[in-house]
Amino acid sequence: PASKRRQVQQLEVKLYSDIQLSPSGDKWKEGTEVFSASAIVNSNEKSCFLSGDMPDPPLWSAETPNLFTMTLTLKNNEGIVEQVESCRIGFRTIQIQNGVLLVNGKRITVCGVNRHDHDPDNGKVVTIERTWKDIELLKQNNFNALRTSHYPADTPLYRLCDFYGMYVCDEANIEVHGMMPMGRLVQDKAWENAFVSRVRRMVQRDRNHASIIFWSWGNESGRG
Repeated sequence: PASKRRQVQQLEVKLYSDIQLSPSGDKWKEGTEVFSASAIVNSNEKSCFLSGDMPDPPLWSAETPNLFTMTLTLKNNEGIVEQVESCRIGFRTIQIQNGVLLVNGKRITVCGVNRHDHDPDNGKVVTIERTWKDIELLKQNNFNALRTSHYPADTPLYRLCDFYGMYVCDEANIEVHGMMPMGRLVQDKAWENAFVSRVRRMVQRDRNHASIIFWSWGNESGRG
């Protein structure tokens, strides 16, 4: 049947050097296109690979949170745009050498806090404005990192950390330390898919955020 035939599509990726001037994203300084690449894919393929060179891009760090806008455009075999997605990304490297944490090849000192979704007035109803205030207060008091204890946060938090320059330890929601004996569920194969699924979904959702430099995959889950 025609519906089963492979349809050839084109995927285009572009990067722009525009500058976000406000945390809410309502003010921008227009930039230019600094990178582009494309690939031909079949509609039944679930992934494709694109590559290219971008010499010496401004790097992201807590001190210099340089970001780019990336757009992905999918066109059908007639060149008609079918879908467009975009996000803000940054370039940086994370290494641990001889027990020393390096960001972009330079040693850093992590001065961080644990953060829960909590509002002093509304309890567990946390607005974007309150999250915004949290990050501002941390930066104003010379903190440069936070851990999303004990569960992944709402997406706006990571966008704000990307924008302001805040290192993030993203933590999976798999805390089961109250079980007896210790490690009961994490050692039970019947629960393996439940644990792995939560970790996988967290990484797949958040992996493009430059601010995330650690993943926490076993905190308070038996012995990890």
